[in-house]
Amino acid sequence: MKKTLLALILFSLSMQIQSQNTENTFDFWLGKWDAYWSDSLRGTNIIQKILKNKIVEENFSFNDKTFIGKSWTVFDANTKTWKQTWVDDAGAYLLLTGGQEGKDVILTMTDTQIQKGKTVYMRMIFYNIEKDSFDWDWQSSEDKEKWTTVWGIKYKRNKKK
Repeated sequence: MKKTLLALILFSLSMQIQSQNTENTFDFWLGKWDAYWSDSLRGTNIIQKILKNKIVEENFSFNDKTFIGKSWTVFDANTKTWKQTWVDDAGAYLLLTGGQEGKDVILTMTDTQIQKGKTVYMRMIFYNIEKDSFDWDWQSSEDKEKWTTVWGIKYKRNKKK
């Protein structure tokens, strides 16, 4: 009886820790970031929690402000997945879902695109995640097995106040 009770307590604690880790999946992303591609600084991204720290808000822009986008990412406790809505000044509206996969964070479009008569799947992947840097790729696939990077960004934390 004592062993069963101890096992239940340990299982419950384990599930709470996993839930806390899952709900904090995007904490690495919080802060102000410089975005690099083509070997030069091209953009900034400011990430913060809003609405009682339940929503991760993204404010992305090219340095020259010729492109501005925003996203809102929320953890759905019922499905144990992250859901993100992206909008930008080019009129894009994207819905993505996903979460932690090993050391990476992957969000996949919930719908598919038809390009030249073929179904194309899209995803974003955050990887090489460190305290002050990470890599982000926007990828496409026709079969969800072989992914091609369409746009890659290297992020470095902006430490200026």
